[in-house]
Amino acid sequence: MRWVCHLKQIGLCGPKWTSLMYGMTAVRAMSVEGTGVRLSRIVEFLTSFAPLSLAESWDNVGLLVEPASPVLIKKVLLTIDLTEDVMKEAVDSKTNLIIAYHPPIFQPFKRITSGKWKERLLATCLENKMAVYSPHTTWDAVTGGLSDWLASPFKFEGVEPLVPSLGVLTKPEFSHHVTVFCPLDLRNRCQEVIGRSHADVVSTAELETMVKYSLVAKKQFLLELESGLNETNCYYSIYERGPIPPRGCGTGRFGKLKSQITLSEAVEKVKALVGMSQIRLALQRGKTLDSPVRSVALVAGSGASVLRGVRADLYVTGEMLHHDILEANHSGASVILINHSDSERGYLSQFAPRLADHFGDGIGVSIAASDRDPIVIV
Repeated sequence: MRWVCHLKQIGLCGPKWTSLMYGMTAVRAMSVEGTGVRLSRIVEFLTSFAPLSLAESWDNVGLLVEPASPVLIKKVLLTIDLTEDVMKEAVDSKTNLIIAYHPPIFQPFKRITSGKWKERLLATCLENKMAVYSPHTTWDAVTGGLSDWLASPFKFEGVEPLVPSLGVLTKPEFSHHVTVFCPLDLRNRCQEVIGRSHADVVSTAELETMVKYSLVAKKQFLLELESGLNETNCYYSIYERGPIPPRGCGTGRFGKLKSQITLSEAVEKVKALVGMSQIRLALQRGKTLDSPVRSVALVAGSGASVLRGVRADLYVTGEMLHHDILEANHSGASVILINHSDSERGYLSQFAPRLADHFGDGIGVSIAASDRDPIVIV
């Protein structure tokens, strides 16, 4: 195994660190430069583990920065956030590929100058021939990914995603996704077109002046669907579906415990997982640390929108707004808040050996020592 984990950064120095290493069995601090692997091979591995089709529609995932000329990847740096401190670490260590969980390119750039920090990051990548890959919500959704890691301290009867990935909900004969934006006054005509073309409506959202339909369609009926939508003056996009993900993929996790535990025990389990001595807790109205927990819902990062309305004794997430916490506490759930990126960072230590073992001596893999949540308790 050729990879380095910075124990001090994740709070795991000292005689007890081995019991807290996120389920890892060994850490070997070796030279982190490998013999070299083509970038395309690493991207193929990353997308085979977590297909890009698992990403949320709003997300920006995959290979975001690619050097103009081919470069052998010898050093890979894993990070949650690509900050200027992490970039300095990458440059100093002559990293060739940064795997940044959060996409550093999200909003469109109009220019690349040195005036703004995100533009400087991109300019530095191009200058140093560094590639950047972001998995983000694909890691959240995939079985064995970040969400399952976050759920791992609890012994569940079974675990399900809070929001199953779209492909799980539809049949394989539906080969294409279709998104339709229809003016409100044309919705009846649009629904007739959808019905005639044998498409299935996955979701409907009513916007201010439009209705948005998310559909799945069969290839043999695509021309009929396109013709009908053109006649109604609807805006639409069609793209081929990726492989259908296995059952169990999706956003967040929910499970009923095999045996109930106390809220205090749940808190200690989460602390041990993330390697933190303190986390934030919002007690459900009328509950104490000795109150029983029989079910848990978990979302890495910012979980309020996914957790809203979920019936569970305990929510575990990175961050929630004040009023979302109050709503949860008055609707039957206590809430554990870990900090946004602290609810995600520990998974890097799970993924690093997977990547290193796959490519052997081809690449060196390390976790950024300067990557940390911007919020600290003082």
